[in-house]
Amino acid sequence: MAVHLFGLCRGRLPTAGPGLRAVIHSRLASTMSQYPFPHHPRPTPHQIFHLSHNASQADIKSRYYELVREHHPDSAHAQHITASERHSRFQSITAAYEVLTGKSRLQLGSGLRSSPSDSDMYEELRRRRRAHHRSAGMDFDHNHPFGFASGTPGREWTARPDERWKDWSIIFVGTACFIIGIAPIFFSHSSDRRHRSAVQNLAQARSEAQEYGMERRREIRRRVQEYQLEQEERDARRSCDHKAERK
Repeated sequence: MAVHLFGLCRGRLPTAGPGLRAVIHSRLASTMSQYPFPHHPRPTPHQIFHLSHNASQADIKSRYYELVREHHPDSAHAQHITASERHSRFQSITAAYEVLTGKSRLQLGSGLRSSPSDSDMYEELRRRRRAHHRSAGMDFDHNHPFGFASGTPGREWTARPDERWKDWSIIFVGTACFIIGIAPIFFSHSSDRRHRSAVQNLAQARSEAQEYGMERRREIRRRVQEYQLEQEERDARRSCDHKAERK
């Protein structure tokens, strides 16, 4: 029936506008999807893969490739839904594949709920989803079985209280590393300034010492000359007195 309808519509598409043809193609692709995504809120991995509980690993792997081709965000089969919903479905398929292949130890009951012993792994999975959607600027739905984004892109992400301390720790460590990295630059500049000041003071002290030494030598030379003159005057006076006594 779908093939017959596609043939009828295909013959009429040339008379329609390009926008209408794109809409018709996307609608037909969605109705012709061989493995549609479940519409109830908490589907199990087997319901997502349209497989029974006794399916082999080969069947699971083959079905995973088929689901990826149909539900990939860039696939023509998924263009009729919003971008956030496409990403949410594709990540649900990926998480379900990890469960079915044993890469993620989650209970396969009514939806994907973690057992008490697996709570750490389930929380780690949710933490990774939150980090991904925070970087993408999308909402995070805590009621979704995988914690995927369900709102519109671009809204502000708000961290849970138990996650905020990690963000603050990262900010604190980053700030400390930045300060430690630039501190040697300021210390080196201050050390160079002190070194230049010490060199200038030493040069000034040497100059002052040279001037003081020269001045002292001149003073000593002047005193020696004065002493010599005085000595010559005393000798001359003594010689005159001696001659006068002889007469």
